[in-house]
Amino acid sequence: MFAALTDTLLEKTLLLLVATILVTYGTYLYSLAQGWTQKIQGKYVWALFLVPFVLIFAVSLAPWPYSLLGLLAFGAIFGVELALILPSYSEEIVKNALSLTALITITVGYFGFTTTNDLSFLWPILFVLLIGLIVWNVIVLRRRIEGHTGKLVRTVLGSLLFTVYLIYDFNRLAQVSNYEGAAENWQLATQFALTIYIDVINLLLYLLQLLDR
Repeated sequence: MFAALTDTLLEKTLLLLVATILVTYGTYLYSLAQGWTQKIQGKYVWALFLVPFVLIFAVSLAPWPYSLLGLLAFGAIFGVELALILPSYSEEIVKNALSLTALITITVGYFGFTTTNDLSFLWPILFVLLIGLIVWNVIVLRRRIEGHTGKLVRTVLGSLLFTVYLIYDFNRLAQVSNYEGAAENWQLATQFALTIYIDVINLLLYLLQLLDR
């Protein structure tokens, strides 16, 4: 039965993506229950933002199944990060952001995977926009001040950017699925699961800020 659910690269990717999200959710709940947020804030919070970058390289370079461990560890780290972030928003905002994230991911993911167009031309455009958004966020973080209009524009653009990234990454997944041997490649599925997971998490974070008005 398990083999029947993982016949294609898409199925393998979605299985790993769901597993990573479940690890994130479990770690989030455990972090809150154990009071990790109070222990981590300040002294160790820098590690939560540094370790994921190391794990990205681990997932990309390590062979299967070690890359799977890196992927799940990546999800666990973000579970702890969400335990630090989500309590600052109301329960209604969190629920609405999660619902919107799920709806957008399913909708645009389906479009990206099923469209007959090759969207690889989007990569340089998205990369430049991503760098610009990162610089914008760094400036806001350093100055610690941002007007209502500036926040609105930044969060809308961030949400749109990662929505398009989801379309692009699912389209790339569809293109690669046509390669010979792709359906049996768990390492490739792990890399796609990580990429899409990062898109989903960033989309969620920007939607949280967008709805928090």
